This record gives sequence, structure tokens and C-alpha cells, in this order.
Amino acid sequence: MQIMIFGKDKDTIKWVNNQVTASERSKIGVHILTMTEMETLLKSMCFDVVLYDVSQPEDDAPETVKELLNICGKIPLIILTETLTLPVAVEAVRLGADTYLVKDKAPKGLLSDCLSIVIAKKREQLESAAIKGYAKRRTRK
Repeated sequence: MQIMIFGKDKDTIKWVNNQVTASERSKIGVHILTMTEMETLLKSMCFDVVLYDVSQPEDDAPETVKELLNICGKIPLIILTETLTLPVAVEAVRLGADTYLVKDKAPKGLLSDCLSIVIAKKREQLESAAIKGYAKRRTRK
């Protein structure tokens, strides 16, 4: 599984590695700092999920979420937060992120479970949308 991590907190990659190591599933995390890096990587690699860490407060977090959703397209977006930045994470989900996870409250392995659930749910949504689109095209003929 390929995981893209976006955010300013340099300790996030360690946290993610600890979380996924606990589940003994193979995962690869790439930490990026800019939208330009993200766009470049998305053109050359296939990612299963994008994690956006908002645990260090940002004034422009809602705009960043909108931009990430636009860039990520069909890739699930999970917000990583801490208790102090929880309102930012809740707003991000309201804007379209798939879910959020509170880092300072998450037991080891919770991220892996969350990744599995969110990725499966996103695939189901995309398959359902494709089937509905096919059915609409068939009924027009």
C-alpha cells in the first residue's frame, strides 16, 4: 500500500510507521511538504491514500483541504489531527475529506484499520457510481 503524507509535522512519518508496523501490514509512506511535490508524485506514482496532518495549526487549512481534494481526485483523504486541532479536522471532513484520526488518542494499529476501511469504502463508492453511470447510459439508448 502506498501512503502519501502531507503536512508540516516531521514526526508524522514516524507516527505513521509506528501505526502500520503494529499491524504488520506492508505500507510505504512518502512525506511531502508542498502541493507541487504532490502533483508531481501523483503523476508518476499510484497512491492508495493521502494523509493530511493538521496537528500544527494553519490559518489556511480549509483552503488546503479543498486543494487537496481537487488534486487527489478519487484517492481517499484522511485528516490526522491532535486534540487541540480537532475543529480543523471536523471542518475538513465537512468539506469532503473521508475521515479524521486523532493522533494523540489513537492506539497502535488504529491507522491501519482506518486505512483498510476508508479505502474499501471509497472503492465501493466508485464502483457504485460507475454502475449507476452505466445503467443511465443503457437506459438512454
